[in-house]
This record gives sequence, C-alpha cells and structure tokens, in this order.
Amino acid sequence: MKFKIVAIIVGIILLIPGCISQNKNGENIGDTGSLNWYSYIDGINEVNKTGKPAILFFCTFNDNSESYSQSFCELVEDKLFSNGTVKSMLKKFILIKVDVYDRSQEWILSKYRFMYTPFPLVVFLNGEGEELSRLVAYGIYDPSDGSKSVERFIEVLNLTLKGEVKGEDFRFVTLSGEEKHLDEYRNRVVLLDLMSVNCPACRKEMEYLLGVKNHYGNDSSIAIISIDVAGDTVNSIKSAYGDYIGKWTFGVDKYGEASKYLLESAVPTIVIIDKLGRIFYLRAGVLSMQNLIELIESAKDE
Repeated sequence: MKFKIVAIIVGIILLIPGCISQNKNGENIGDTGSLNWYSYIDGINEVNKTGKPAILFFCTFNDNSESYSQSFCELVEDKLFSNGTVKSMLKKFILIKVDVYDRSQEWILSKYRFMYTPFPLVVFLNGEGEELSRLVAYGIYDPSDGSKSVERFIEVLNLTLKGEVKGEDFRFVTLSGEEKHLDEYRNRVVLLDLMSVNCPACRKEMEYLLGVKNHYGNDSSIAIISIDVAGDTVNSIKSAYGDYIGKWTFGVDKYGEASKYLLESAVPTIVIIDKLGRIFYLRAGVLSMQNLIELIESAKDE
C-alpha cells in the first residue's frame, strides 16, 4: 500500500508542467514557470534559426547560495519576470540564462563584457544577435519602486521588438540650477562620476578625472559629468571641489534618478555610457586615469 501511495505521488509530480525546466541538452536550469529558458548556445542557435530577438539573463542560479546577488536574482524573477504583462511579452523572445558562477561560461561573460558590470545583468539582442540595450542591477528592478521598474522593462521590451535601442536617461541639476537630461549627451561617450563631499576616495578620483579631461582637451565626443548623490549642498560641493568645477559638468541628483546606478550606496561609482546611451562600464571604486582612458577608448569603438 505504501508503495502505491509513493508511486502515485511521484507520478503526480512528474505530470506537473513547468516546475524544473531543461534545455535541449537535458540540463536543469532552474524553476522557470511557464517561461522557456535556453542555455546560451542553444538559445543563440534558436535566434539564428528563427530571427527572433533574445534576452540574456546573467545571474547566479545556485540554490545553495545565500548571497546578496543571489537574493537580487530571485527578486528579479519573482517580482519582474512573473508580472503578467512582462511574462506575456517575454514569450516573444528567445530567453537565455547565463550562470555567472559557471566556469564553463567564462567565454560568454567576456563576450558581453560582464567583468565591467555587476549582476544581475539583462542584455537585449535583436534578431541578428546584436546587442541593442542592457539593464544592470537596480536598473532592472528597484524594490523601492517596483511598478516603475515594470514600466521601464516593458518599454525596453517594446523597443527591442522594434529593433530599437533604449538609451540610459535621468534628470539632474547643475550647480547653477539648470535641469539637464542624460539623453542630451547622445553621440558622445559619457564618463559619469557619482560622488559625495565627505568621501576621500571621491577626492582621489577627481585627480584622475582631471587627468582624463587634460588628455582629451576640447574633444566634443567625450563628456565628463560629476554628480553628487549624497544630498550635499551646492556650497559644500563648491567648497570641496572648487579646483575642478568649471573644467567639466558638476551637478546634484535632485530627483534621485542617478542613484539607480549606485551599488549598495558606494561612492565613487563610475559609469561609462557609449554613444548610443548604453551602459559600457559600471563599477564602484576608484579608477586611475589610464584605466579610465582605456575604457573610454573601448566605448568609442562600440
């Protein structure tokens, strides 16, 4: 009798659809509900065969991990990908998962410059496998404003289906009080420095930014923007960075929109955005002048 009960339970489990998804190689790639996720090679082959656009989801799918990044990955799947409208639209894409802790996937991470950005990372490809846009960390899903995150993600999905690029954008206010938008800097590589006044590392970064400015001089294809994300007053910013103000653009994150790029509130955070408005680099910490120049030159080639 016990054997029959166990057999019935096992049979029921096997009949439940969408619990554990397998790719074409039979590899389990996680709990995906009704969404069909591919491994990278199978997914790209499907893109080449069907001409459908694709989404690459770079994250960690190790159930034994209790890291912050693992929790964030689960949050994206639970709160964003499970949204009814989002899930319906995702079915129009070839969906690909890349486990960033899988050593066999390192060549894929290199191909998509994963080392330049944190994860989760979502990359949007057109039907020819070319990158159109990417969203990083809180740019994918911000727990403090989930509905806005869903709207933004749906917007990128719609643009990708049209074969269009979704460039980064946010508002900030210059020290003179002028409101600016990041999208005003399209067709230029933007070096974005998120900083604060009471930050010794930010002061060190200013020296390197000055070196970058001197290196490029009046090159109009490069823009440097330093934005205070700590709510410091204009007077305190001028007092702390008076030697640099006037050499490039300084502003304040009045609307809290630039803060979406911060990684656990760490400053300085450096963001490099290519000419199409796509994130090329996003990391917290000080970068030397030489490293900044090398990244800018690479972004110019995108």
